[in-house]
Amino acid sequence: MTVDIIIATYNGEKYIREQVESILNQTYKNFHLYIRDDGSTDKTKDIIYDLKCLDDRIILIEDDIINNGVGENFKILLKHCSADYVFIADQDDVWEKSKIEELLSFAIKNLPTNSPGIAYAPGYVVDEHLYSSKLKMTNTDNKVKSLGDMILMNGGVQGCAMVINRCLYQMVLRTNFYWYMHDQVLSLYAICFGYILFLPKPLFRYRQHSNNVLGYNSGGVKLWFKKYIRSRRNTFLINKHTDKLFCDFFSSESFRMRKNQHDFFFSYMGSRKNKVKFLYYIITNKIFLRGKLTNAIIKTLLVKDIVER
Repeated sequence: MTVDIIIATYNGEKYIREQVESILNQTYKNFHLYIRDDGSTDKTKDIIYDLKCLDDRIILIEDDIINNGVGENFKILLKHCSADYVFIADQDDVWEKSKIEELLSFAIKNLPTNSPGIAYAPGYVVDEHLYSSKLKMTNTDNKVKSLGDMILMNGGVQGCAMVINRCLYQMVLRTNFYWYMHDQVLSLYAICFGYILFLPKPLFRYRQHSNNVLGYNSGGVKLWFKKYIRSRRNTFLINKHTDKLFCDFFSSESFRMRKNQHDFFFSYMGSRKNKVKFLYYIITNKIFLRGKLTNAIIKTLLVKDIVER
């Protein structure tokens, strides 16, 4: 079976070679690696050209579409895919040699082919030199088990951790709204209409550095509370891009939803601008933050706004 792998690049000259080489050296060899650059001003494209000359599995997508952000870049890449399964890669991570083999085997055994699905595995959190003294992982269990888990997460399953099936990427490509973050869109569709499954084995090294678009959040409640004390006037629960995605998703897909899903989003729309109503919403829908309802309640009471202004 041939699988597709996609990488969206932008000014990634420091790390892209190491990431691509870790993919080319996988134990599973039967794949196409699609790369599309979003207007880099450094030597990223030169490095990709060099690598492409060494391995014909690398396919560089070149077009006249202007720079439009990482989410839209991944959307364009998905339009070039045709495999039953697609792996998503960040430009700055490093994959363990057996990542494709192990995660693909898990997906084939556990994901229904006729429903949109994500299978994902965690990664070791490392510094820019790939060093970690504590062997901290991005996840230790499935963090998206229900639709409610998406509300306060401001994200979803990390794209760099996932493999998706054909049913999912064909479904999301029907959308005509803007993708700010691709992994959030994929997670929302999978949990609403299909499945998200977790393989509890770290299969890549997730690099933390100053240029990450959205880094892994490892600070916990104490760090958040310190930030809250410093910037009370600007605190919020849900960032504006996440809120817009929820609104666009509901507008686009409400007719496909089950009644409880429709009611869930309809209630969100009606409560997100009023703190009392939103408190009632998270309590009645049992919406957790970091695994606890009490965390969600406390943070709702403390922030200035529900949705970022």
